[in-house]
Amino acid sequence: MSLVKTTPCSLGNSTQSRSELALRASRGLALGLALLLLSPVTLAEEGSEVGTSKPAPAPVVPLDKLFELPSGFEVRKAPSHAGFGATEWRARFSEARQRVERSTAALAGAKRELAELAESSNAWAVAPPVGGIPNSKDSPLNYQLSQRIKQDQREVDAAKRNLLDLKVSANLAGVPDGWRRERGPELSE
Repeated sequence: MSLVKTTPCSLGNSTQSRSELALRASRGLALGLALLLLSPVTLAEEGSEVGTSKPAPAPVVPLDKLFELPSGFEVRKAPSHAGFGATEWRARFSEARQRVERSTAALAGAKRELAELAESSNAWAVAPPVGGIPNSKDSPLNYQLSQRIKQDQREVDAAKRNLLDLKVSANLAGVPDGWRRERGPELSE
């Protein structure tokens, strides 16, 4: 199977064999490669003949000058979204997450305490004297503990709602994702 189709029109009046075409192509390729490889050497030799001067030495800077800002330095205002910068947004998200963690831990502790009380005590549920069945939600083993659990559950719900509100505010203000994490790249604006 031939990759190159030779016709009398494309090669002129004389037809050539495949081996002659391959020989010509390899010679052209070798010549092009030789020119490519020799051209940097030639340019380097020409440059060395023309530009024989040494590069200028680096300027000596006194130590006192290293601690000064350059004369063209301009102070840029830090980017902010909704009036808060990256540090403030990170602090707000960190505080909201910590509030959720604290309230969740307090609720878990109160529930654990209630479970321990239920396992280890001989607590009695008090029922009305005539035909009433006590509501198990309203009359737990320890009334103060049940009130604390209800309060802790309200605090968990409020903390989660606060974090969600903060996320919505950040979305509306166009706050970058890096500002929502504890520590992240400062470059994402």
